Amino acid sequence: MFLFPLLIIYTQSCSNTANTGWNNNYQKMIITTANSITNVDLTTVCPKIDPDKVPDLTPQEYLSSNSCLGYLGPLGPYGPLSLIGPLSNPLWYTSKFYFFWQISMPTVLQEIIQYTPYQQGDPMSKDGPLGYKGPLSKTQYYGQQDPGKTLFETNDFAVQLRAFGLWSALGPIGPLGPLGALGPLGPIGAHGYSVDINGNYINGSKIVKTITIDYDGNSTRTYPLYEFYYSSYAKTILLDTSFVVESVVCQGDDAYQIGSQHFNQIVTFVLTPLTALESYSLILEDQSGKIITQSNANNYIQTIQLTVKMNTKLTIIVHPTFLFTTIGSYRLFVTGSTEYISEYNISGNQIISK
Repeated sequence: MFLFPLLIIYTQSCSNTANTGWNNNYQKMIITTANSITNVDLTTVCPKIDPDKVPDLTPQEYLSSNSCLGYLGPLGPYGPLSLIGPLSNPLWYTSKFYFFWQISMPTVLQEIIQYTPYQQGDPMSKDGPLGYKGPLSKTQYYGQQDPGKTLFETNDFAVQLRAFGLWSALGPIGPLGPLGALGPLGPIGAHGYSVDINGNYINGSKIVKTITIDYDGNSTRTYPLYEFYYSSYAKTILLDTSFVVESVVCQGDDAYQIGSQHFNQIVTFVLTPLTALESYSLILEDQSGKIITQSNANNYIQTIQLTVKMNTKLTIIVHPTFLFTTIGSYRLFVTGSTEYISEYNISGNQIISK
């Protein structure tokens, strides 16, 4: 498969500080990939990165393939999203189906689990990571109040964990954040739902896609649940923007159809090889089959992050580029920022405008 790289780079003069200059323009598709990030000219990034505000290592060292964006980082085959993480341990699950294990809980215990999310301090409560004090609250994510305000003013690595930052795939709107597979909405989360044999969450016999929580004691928020699918099923349905799919592949491509939500949001794709000696590329297509972008950076975990307008349909293709044996395996994490976090204030030549 021969693919043409995108050459249109989104740049602008830098007037933003860490917590100002927020943009909600979805007329153009704004994109970053592992390729564009690892080839960034740091002098173009805005808000400006002050090396003195980046803890422990230099920005260049954090961008190295031996650091957090490479195979040895938290997105790679040795990190928490991999086979050695909690997603591979059936003892975490309240499901009746996972691999060949069958785990049943007494009805009373199931009722307790489904009741506790609404208790003080629980992950699903207003005091949890999805509530008004958490990293997805507007006051914290946009740096309007402390501790978020001071954090972003004093730590430029933290600034770049937000949308379209250099390390955004590791941040709060990526698969490691509270919206992702390891958070309260995922397979090991605090929602209390069982799953069917395909990976859908169920309440009785009804498939459940969202959960509504108490946000601040006066209002609620509705979040998408984060499903764990296997490729054989995921390729047969129209997916949303909140799931992980695991696949065993030979040499052929896997393609997944994604239908966006009824709101604008920022979507992050992360491809975790489950064996260290394997490599893949990610290819994103629009509804007509035209290639939007691709990620195929050598020795890095493949990522794509982009703005997605409401009701947009996409196809994400996983293409094996090197398999150590004739069979490989991966996990593809797709994480939408939801309607509550849709703005961005970072620019630079790591950003592609389409």
